[in-house]
Amino acid sequence: METYEIGLACVEITPPVGTPIAGNFRTDYASRGVYAPLCSRTVVIRRDETALAIITNDLLMVPDRLVRLVRQEIASRCELKPDCIMVSATHTHSGPAVEAVAYEAGAEQIQDLVIPGIVESCVQAFRSCKPAQLWAAAGRAEGVCFNRRLRLVDGRTVMNWTRPSVETIDRPLGPVDTQIGVLAAGKTPDNPCLVLANLALHPAILAGDNWLMGTDWPGYYYDSIARVFGPGAQAIFAQGAEGNVNHIDAWDSQQGRGFKEAQRIGSVVGLSVAGSLRDAAAVSGPIMSSVRTLRADPRKISPEQLVRAKSIIDAAEGADEGMVDGISDLVFARDQIKMAGRADPFEMQVQVFRIGQVAVVALPGEFFVEYALEIKAQSPAELTLVVGLANGYVGYVPTPEAFEQGGYEPTSWRFGKLVPEAGNMCVKAAIEQLGLLFDDKTGRRGAENEENAEKGK
Repeated sequence: METYEIGLACVEITPPVGTPIAGNFRTDYASRGVYAPLCSRTVVIRRDETALAIITNDLLMVPDRLVRLVRQEIASRCELKPDCIMVSATHTHSGPAVEAVAYEAGAEQIQDLVIPGIVESCVQAFRSCKPAQLWAAAGRAEGVCFNRRLRLVDGRTVMNWTRPSVETIDRPLGPVDTQIGVLAAGKTPDNPCLVLANLALHPAILAGDNWLMGTDWPGYYYDSIARVFGPGAQAIFAQGAEGNVNHIDAWDSQQGRGFKEAQRIGSVVGLSVAGSLRDAAAVSGPIMSSVRTLRADPRKISPEQLVRAKSIIDAAEGADEGMVDGISDLVFARDQIKMAGRADPFEMQVQVFRIGQVAVVALPGEFFVEYALEIKAQSPAELTLVVGLANGYVGYVPTPEAFEQGGYEPTSWRFGKLVPEAGNMCVKAAIEQLGLLFDDKTGRRGAENEENAEKGK
């Protein structure tokens, strides 16, 4: 059985109380307390001369500037190449405003509050590497994942948080992915030092009606792993392609929200992960990485959209734009006016790790779950983890079909800014890199050529 070197660390990154919360639009953004510490959790995996770092942070997102500065600082302090560092967010909606989601000023200053802890988490993990075995498994998150886009019997597209009456619902407008990909480390899978879980599910339970900073349901996943395996097992959550998936069952009018619901979902995930390790398979084989940077055109704002946006703004003087879920038409309208005329493309980084028979694909935004399912279906790996909100943030990435259906995510605004082709561009890049890394005859040479080509751009 093959042994890798595994390093782990968890460093708190909670900013001071009063720091604005990013997850929703409202009239008052200032946090009023902390219900669970926010942390940066890192696993470093080494074999021979190669080291890979997976950093997950209890944040809503990781903006491009934050990722760039984190990678630069880590590379200056230890022998990790920037392209071998994955920086991601769990997407907790009660995290600090590291991006100007909710208001227009101060995001870089808030990034500067959390960057040192993120860097320290990775550096500590790198320096703590010691021999361990890796294990892979897959659990199921039954009854907690729902496609949040609904088609009503009258043909309209609505979001499940609007709670339409059951008799008006035709069907969900898309699938879910209930698979929980699990990567564990330790002498045996029932005594792990690491339990990393990957699932596509929004942590937006403690959202617009909450003013406390915290981890949302992933925090209860961390707790459940500690209860099952003891405090020596570090739990890490790597968010999936959750762009159109949340916890709301539109057919259950009794479903609540708040801390009890977050605890229920986190516990379901944690217990499923723990149970999956009974059938874990040993991981063996090389580790390597590949990165591609793509460019996608910005979405165009039509003259008709501009006229409508201006009329919404004119009619909304003094209106309250706060919402428990979703975004108000007033916010959309203001953003569409700002977006008009932009021509410069946006960069999207698609990163792929090979860890033995396991693949990790990192996508830079809130991708619809259909994209992850396609990547998994075409992946040559025995287990493929698709990590969203990683290495930057380009906003929502809906499918082309979703643009035809309408609804919340395809609406043009600051986080709905890419052309409909962007998602398929990223899937194509991911599948090509997976083929490259898992071709054992040419994988290492191909990965080096890929890296050199990127440097030459």
